[in-house]
Amino acid sequence: AYYKTAVVYIRQEQKDKAIELLNKSQEIFDKISQYNSKVPKSARNKLELPNELMLYVYKSKLLAENIDDDTYYRKLDKLIFASDFTVDTDNDSVPDLWYIYNSQKGLMETSIRNKAVEITNNGEEPSYLITKKDIILEPTTEYRVNLLIGCENTTNVPVINIFSRKGQIVQHQIKQMDLNTEITNITSTFVTTKDIEDGKQWIRIDIPKETKDTIFIESMEIWLEQIKPLGGSD
Repeated sequence: AYYKTAVVYIRQEQKDKAIELLNKSQEIFDKISQYNSKVPKSARNKLELPNELMLYVYKSKLLAENIDDDTYYRKLDKLIFASDFTVDTDNDSVPDLWYIYNSQKGLMETSIRNKAVEITNNGEEPSYLITKKDIILEPTTEYRVNLLIGCENTTNVPVINIFSRKGQIVQHQIKQMDLNTEITNITSTFVTTKDIEDGKQWIRIDIPKETKDTIFIESMEIWLEQIKPLGGSD
């Protein structure tokens, strides 16, 4: 509601009111975190951040940063998934929207910092960060992945996988990344196959074994590029 109302104010050339609402949206995560911090440890569930709320708060941040661009909100219509890896409203040291899956001898550890999550895997087998909820991709559609990432040891580069539960399993994979100790913007495009069902996709980040040197991830975005003709992809 904050985001959509802010867009109305921008159309009406009332940017001050838009900024006020966009700033309010940034407080939502803190409120959820404060609530979860008061939940008894014996409680089964805490408030869990859904993909859509993360997306709109993330859009609000980008819109505020680009408030002088009167048409930027139109560009944000194409942002369909976003994950800020510094957000941890359930206070478990794992970025919201994700959970850790260790193989039998995997040993992943995550630590949230101001600018990124720090990831290591001291185990003898790979470990994985996996989206808790499925994301929504459509068939025969081109998407762009933006990933802000860095690592201390370039021999242990993670692998980004986008899978589908229906149709072709592997929709996209990013294996070759030119990384360094500074956080770098990695961009990659892909086209979904025509046999998938929208809303049945998920993301997995593979962390190699014995990754004792830290991997840093700041954010991940998926943008809609264009819809392909039905015969344009296998």
